[in-house]
Amino acid sequence: RIASLENRQRRDNPPKLPPGAAKAEGLWKTDLKKNTETLLVSLADLAALIPEPPPRKGGTFYLWHSKFNRQGTRIMQVLRCLLPDGSGGRNPMVFTLKPDGTDIRAIEHGPMWGQRGGHPAWHCDGQHVTRNMDIGGKSRLCQWHYDGSGFRVLSEKLVSGGHPTVEPRGRFAITDHIEHAGTSTVTLRLLDLSSHTELAVCR
Repeated sequence: RIASLENRQRRDNPPKLPPGAAKAEGLWKTDLKKNTETLLVSLADLAALIPEPPPRKGGTFYLWHSKFNRQGTRIMQVLRCLLPDGSGGRNPMVFTLKPDGTDIRAIEHGPMWGQRGGHPAWHCDGQHVTRNMDIGGKSRLCQWHYDGSGFRVLSEKLVSGGHPTVEPRGRFAITDHIEHAGTSTVTLRLLDLSSHTELAVCR
């Protein structure tokens, strides 16, 4: 959500976020019965927890992908920062927090800035987060505990990518792969994380 409640109706010309980490914008909690909204965590709150300063000043922070786990006990939130010169990509950083906005934890591996990878998702157990990460120059499916501990690569052999989801037992993952050859072809890939083999389910 990048606009105030009053301005959200102006969808033809939405306001822009100011440079830096705004204190009045961020992750909003909506009560669907009362039709009310409250700011749960601001962009400034999350940016203040980044242990490393940005490589260049003047970047703009914004949020992407807010997801409850299935149990409703934690929220996963991606924080992005677009640097003014457009360099360094969007610098996606992942945090988890309690539904009341407390106990914010960073999910990281290596430097916070310049990480390559994306598409984080909750594991079915509600305790772990999976995400594509660049490990040794190749995309691998990785996993953390929600507090940022216990990092591990789920398969050192299978290439990840797409939007992966791991099934409850932890053996299989499903993900998509887009091939650009004249017309786009999307393949659904079933990854066996035990035997490190894969099967194209459909295209």
